[in-house]
Amino acid sequence: MINDRLVWFLESNGLISEYQSGFRRQRSTADNLVRLEAFIRDGFVNNEHIVAVFFDLEKAYDTTWKYGIMKDLHDLGLKGHLPDFISNFLKDRQFQVRVGTTLSDPHEQEMGVPQGSILSVTLFSIKLNNIVKCLQPGVDCSLYVDDFLICYKSKNMQTIERQLQLSLNKINKWATENGFKFSKSKTNCMHFCKRRGLHLDPELRLGTHPIPVVREQKFLGLILDHKLTFKPHLRYLKAKCQKALNLMRVVANHDWGADRKVLHRLYIAHVRSKLDYGCTVYGSASKSDLRMLDPIHHQGLRLCWVHSVRLTHRAYMPRQMNLLSTTDEPNYLCNMPLNYTPIHLIQHMILSFIELQMPYSIRSQASSHHSEREWIL
Repeated sequence: MINDRLVWFLESNGLISEYQSGFRRQRSTADNLVRLEAFIRDGFVNNEHIVAVFFDLEKAYDTTWKYGIMKDLHDLGLKGHLPDFISNFLKDRQFQVRVGTTLSDPHEQEMGVPQGSILSVTLFSIKLNNIVKCLQPGVDCSLYVDDFLICYKSKNMQTIERQLQLSLNKINKWATENGFKFSKSKTNCMHFCKRRGLHLDPELRLGTHPIPVVREQKFLGLILDHKLTFKPHLRYLKAKCQKALNLMRVVANHDWGADRKVLHRLYIAHVRSKLDYGCTVYGSASKSDLRMLDPIHHQGLRLCWVHSVRLTHRAYMPRQMNLLSTTDEPNYLCNMPLNYTPIHLIQHMILSFIELQMPYSIRSQASSHHSEREWIL
């Protein structure tokens, strides 16, 4: 209840930065990913250099300044009993360390917000809200809780270095004043460019430490490469889904394995969910690269179909296999019309075979609400 009231106050007064998408209604990681991709693609069209700096906060929740949170709440105009409740929520907290069955002596938690509490996420977002005010004009950013990046594009690399370095100096000063510390080993820089010929990478520093320039960077679950082809992410996604398919092969044992309904749910939860995440972004990859995901999708369908051979009449196997591409699972046997003939069964088999041969990228975009008659016609 306290968190709902605090979120309502912040959202109704527009106090949370528009760049923050973490744990907000009708927002997700897709907003940040699409925004970043659009920024980079726009730079490619204009034949510009795009440089992005990806930050990593060390022990973000454990090093949050408690009194800084209360100061930010006061600056936001929050007064009354709610700040008093939050102050009592943060103070007089203790923690213990468990090693096996042995507990350490209790120690007072001087810094940080309690992890696992729904209110802690909102308080942390408030504390990190002012970091976007450190940016130079024209410097874009993306913020999802503690996943933060800044980016700038221009045809002149010196202009990019100057604008980003000025922003980095202000961000480093803000972090020092508010008790945060950036990981020097995990804070990286990426140079996105499709221009031909030799061109130098940017030289940026965070404090006195130079920021390394990398060719690949994982951001919000997607692996980005310097030309935005998404080939590294597709290879990583294929290997990750292959592990989930190996588990399904164990569960789909011929003698004691799970039935089709359980296999269907396992496929949706452990394979299809991975393929669907970020598909609005990595779907811009070339068709030849996207085809490497088709064998994963087909193998998952085969695992469910082969198992259904010994449980279901052969005439209805294609229809059951077709169900695996949607989240709905109606009972087609109960809804079968009285004038259903073997000709319709043959049409079902042809339709399912055609859909099976469709690439995953096309099949995932097809609407599952079309009737069977519309597909056949």
